[in-house]
Amino acid sequence: MTQLSIPQAYEMAARYQSQGQFPQSEAICNQILAREPDHAGALHLLGFMAYQAGRIPIAEHLVRQALKHSTGQAEIHCTMGLVLQAQNKIDEAIEQYRRAVELRPTYQEAINNLGNAYRIKGRLEEAETLLRQLIAMNPLCYPARTNLGVTLKAMGRLDDAIACYEEILAADPQRYETMNNLATALLEKGEIRRALTTLEKAASIRPRSLEIRTNLANTLRLEGRFEESIEQCRIMLEQKPNLIAARNTLAANFKDMGRLDEAVAAYRGALIYHDDATAQSNLLLSMTSRGDRPEAILTEARMYNDRHARRLLPAPPRFANTSDRDRPLRVGYVSADFRVHSVANFLLPLVEAHDPSAVQYACYSNYERSHTDPIKRRIAAGAFQWREILNVPDERVADWIREDQIDILVDLSGHTAGERLLVFARKPAPVLVTALGYPGTTGLTAIDWRFTDEWTDPPGKHDRFYSEKLYRLSPTAWCYDPPADAPEIQERPADAPIVFGSFNNHAKISPTTLGMWAEILRAAPSSKLLMKSGGLTEPLVQQEMRRTFQRMGIDPQRLDLRGNCPLRLEHLKMFSDMDIALDTYPYNGTTTTCEALWMGVPVVSLIGPDHLSRVGLSLLSNIGLGDLAAVDQDQYVRSAVELAGDRQRLAELRSSLRQRMRSSPLMDGPAYARQIERAYRQMWQAWCDSISAGSTLTVAL
Repeated sequence: MTQLSIPQAYEMAARYQSQGQFPQSEAICNQILAREPDHAGALHLLGFMAYQAGRIPIAEHLVRQALKHSTGQAEIHCTMGLVLQAQNKIDEAIEQYRRAVELRPTYQEAINNLGNAYRIKGRLEEAETLLRQLIAMNPLCYPARTNLGVTLKAMGRLDDAIACYEEILAADPQRYETMNNLATALLEKGEIRRALTTLEKAASIRPRSLEIRTNLANTLRLEGRFEESIEQCRIMLEQKPNLIAARNTLAANFKDMGRLDEAVAAYRGALIYHDDATAQSNLLLSMTSRGDRPEAILTEARMYNDRHARRLLPAPPRFANTSDRDRPLRVGYVSADFRVHSVANFLLPLVEAHDPSAVQYACYSNYERSHTDPIKRRIAAGAFQWREILNVPDERVADWIREDQIDILVDLSGHTAGERLLVFARKPAPVLVTALGYPGTTGLTAIDWRFTDEWTDPPGKHDRFYSEKLYRLSPTAWCYDPPADAPEIQERPADAPIVFGSFNNHAKISPTTLGMWAEILRAAPSSKLLMKSGGLTEPLVQQEMRRTFQRMGIDPQRLDLRGNCPLRLEHLKMFSDMDIALDTYPYNGTTTTCEALWMGVPVVSLIGPDHLSRVGLSLLSNIGLGDLAAVDQDQYVRSAVELAGDRQRLAELRSSLRQRMRSSPLMDGPAYARQIERAYRQMWQAWCDSISAGSTLTVAL
């Protein structure tokens, strides 16, 4: 160093840094600063290396010092942008990137970073324009082409995004990162097989890429190839035992296959390595599917709250909302399911019947953009605000909700896929409610209310199982919107064997359920059983199901086992092959029950002691078929067998069920909306009263 000038020393430090020899570069930079403390280049180089090492606060301090002593060096502004972006300070990062481009208009890295920051901010059109300009400047700028593909995908232009990735691969067929991006776009488009082929090729090129293997494992699971997905998870865990994504996917495979004990154990194993909120949510869902005691589920839900949510709750919460008891209310719905999805079947009647003079609603969508989804368009049509929140930090989403001055915020997911409960933990609106998507408590201190009804949660019996206060809707907590393209009901041949059936999620098919189904098949010896679920896509799961029935004395040839059917119309057509639907226990069906009834298939259900085992009772009672909800296992078997023997009643139900539903509370959207609006008004007025009393806490009605 003593034999080199400062410019020569800086050049050497920069060369060491570019070669990844960071200790040597840092040593020279420190020697430069010992002689010249304000040397902007050395400060910047140290700051950039700190950024690369993930030491963000140190990086920010050093780069700010470099900016203070520099004279318009574009590289330093670009690095400052990276450091700010790493802290989710996107607006400030954009300003730094813009300054870098102003100083050097052909600075490709800064232009690319600016386009990427615009995309993160949701300024997608600006991002596309800027990235296309950069590509025109340098057609071989693969980072810009990649960011353009990601931007096009975010805009819902999947075909354009796919074409963009394919152009990159045509020029460089070995770019495994691009294959990974291509696969995610193909998955969103529903081209699972093609996505799988793409990921398998990427994994062959980069076998130790955990990101690629994670996506491969998830795609295999979606394809119903559970054992292969499990093998991918085990390969990843051998490489990195604490990889939470692999442990979550491993557990999800077990759940989808109905191996709930293994799923629960796998999620608990994941929590040993990471105190991960998503893993704990998935654990709760698996415990619920398994039918664990509500006291145990409440305990686990409260643990979720204590570990992940409680610390985020402001004390006390403060809101800019005006506490006018009678003004129109702003209601926000948060969900990953504003699309063709079971939750949307029950949300549509509400939002389409909302009285705008009473309720204005906003939607916060935690799902990939899709401008073509017909259900999304229907839900969005009446919303005063629509925000895409996927991959947006919880704190920023909470800020948006406050900016929109939402009065009542409604969670539609609970502890299911796509949930954003840690947004709710921040209490971004005066009144928080959970509804529809999950049959249990969230456990969150911040959430005030849960919608239910008197059938599923009888007054005074279940309240202790919830952290939320229960608001019981009457006569039902559900209102169903049937698919517009549902096929006409087909008559069943009068002389054909009776076919019992279940299209419920495989995770709901408990040993108790299988035992009752075997009893029904024994009591109706000429009958058959049709089962369809995603879990049965895997041949090994089908084999185990046949062996299970064989052990119970049932000829496996009487089983018609079908795997996942991604096309809704084909799924609905399969009800024409069924005479009587058998509900699962203890986790009753909801959408599957409504679909069966809409397709003319009566449903036999079993009533249990808690909410998830009383949904069948609620749905059947509200269409006048409460007699098909059995009080014990013997009655469940007897009801199914007696109905199978009454061909006349079966024919009458098949021809009348659709009209019976139309004229029932289950499809009276306006009445349902008025009742929900009255509930919102009562909740809001209770909050206003609490404000008048000098408290921000919601009080009991």
